[in-house]
Amino acid sequence: MTTKYYSAKETAKILRQELKNKFPQSKFSVRSSRSSVTISWVDGNSYNSVKEFCNQFEGKSFDGMQDLETSVSTMWNGEEVCFSNYISCYRHLSPEFAQKILVYCIARFSNDSVLDITAVKIDISDYDGYASFNCDKCQEEADHYHETCQLLIKVAHQTNAYDTLDWATESSVLKEKKLQEQKAWEQREANRQKFIDSLECPLPKLENPGIVINDRAYLLKGTQPIVRANPEDEDTWICDRWVYVFEDSKGQEVSFEEQEVELAFHPIVPLSISPVDMRYVGKLACFNKQPTLGDYKHLCNMAQDEVTEWGDTPWEFESCRIVERIELSTFDYDRFIDNLMLDYNWLKGKGGGGSDAALPDIPYWELKPQQQELWDKDSYMIAVAIVADNRETFLVDPEGYSYARYVVLVDQNINQKLEWELAIVTNNDKIVSLGDYKEAKEDQSIKLSQFNLEELYKHWVQALVDSNRPLEILNYHDWLTTFGQAALEKQYKQFVNRCLGEGLIDQILSFQDWQKLKLDR
Repeated sequence: MTTKYYSAKETAKILRQELKNKFPQSKFSVRSSRSSVTISWVDGNSYNSVKEFCNQFEGKSFDGMQDLETSVSTMWNGEEVCFSNYISCYRHLSPEFAQKILVYCIARFSNDSVLDITAVKIDISDYDGYASFNCDKCQEEADHYHETCQLLIKVAHQTNAYDTLDWATESSVLKEKKLQEQKAWEQREANRQKFIDSLECPLPKLENPGIVINDRAYLLKGTQPIVRANPEDEDTWICDRWVYVFEDSKGQEVSFEEQEVELAFHPIVPLSISPVDMRYVGKLACFNKQPTLGDYKHLCNMAQDEVTEWGDTPWEFESCRIVERIELSTFDYDRFIDNLMLDYNWLKGKGGGGSDAALPDIPYWELKPQQQELWDKDSYMIAVAIVADNRETFLVDPEGYSYARYVVLVDQNINQKLEWELAIVTNNDKIVSLGDYKEAKEDQSIKLSQFNLEELYKHWVQALVDSNRPLEILNYHDWLTTFGQAALEKQYKQFVNRCLGEGLIDQILSFQDWQKLKLDR
């Protein structure tokens, strides 16, 4: 669509007619200059209403933060137009209207201890006879009106000259309105309390009034319903849930959900926590901090190219380094997956991220930009595996916190590999620490697959199936030829960096021997 441009003269002509139609009680003077339009009038309609109406006819906008001027187009009579640059509005006050504003403000603000309304006087210009507000403090501040005069100017800007200004009547109306609002609020509170009194608490009675949550002690004070106004009927209420109300050592009230209290009395305690060190690729939901495992499954079961309600992809593949296998009873597992956002001491301080890139051992933010790119390219998530009999294994990265901040869903063949990893620990009496375990595993580094290319192939196939593109699926051999070479080269580089970092130079193989070993396996 072509934009039609109006000159300042043409814009002024349009404005004269539009202002006459919009504000028939005011008489405007509309003048055009080279690229702008100036509008002036005496008393009449308020400055605020006229300025707001005229803003739509400005063809330029200015961003003072960026010192940037931009053109602005708008739809006018069914076509896209751009008016003259800027429009300036000037409203003059007659002495009669200025006196009307002053009398009103004296009645309204006379009891204000900060403002001295009675000190304000009206100056009348000898040149044009228009009025303005002034006081002794305005003279002291020279370039600025004092806040008392600014208040009068603000009242004048928002007042029409033909409005009735009677603070005695207006204040009486406001008092009556506030009184009615107070009565309505009190009635609503009475209805709310009556509704609460009619409720029956569903929470079980606690035998022990004291609990410890996050290493802090609390004493039970009672229970409390969480209620809200009914959106369909503001005079009725809805109870969402009940909470326990406790008091801490400082006398401050704290509320806890039933699940938090139940876990405090009957905490989830792992059956075992075993160190492992293996790599795995899984599905990471792009939206973390979900309360249940079912929420993560919902996201990860979506097609990868599908757009969620938040406007993003639902999940992505994530390379993980599993450092612990945490086994729960089936009872505790079922409680854990429904309360992922609660705190658990056995998750605290775990997780985070790492990289296989051979870089200095310094914080990420101290690396140079090129080094950060290398770190990101070979990065991985540090996670723990949550397992239980006859339950689905998944990975958790608390990122240093004590709750399941990130969750990664994985194929269930991971359980066999986790058992194999544990066998290295249990069958070696000399392994008494995680460092000993890593050293024992390096001795078998040729037998272990630190990077599973077959897993990447399976995920690639599944992504094509989810995207309804089955004709693009290749067999494993063709996939290795087409896509796998780059992945193999990256894995070989990571293998070499790992050996160098651990001082295992004698275990470094040539790329051909390393590749042959992987394919034979």
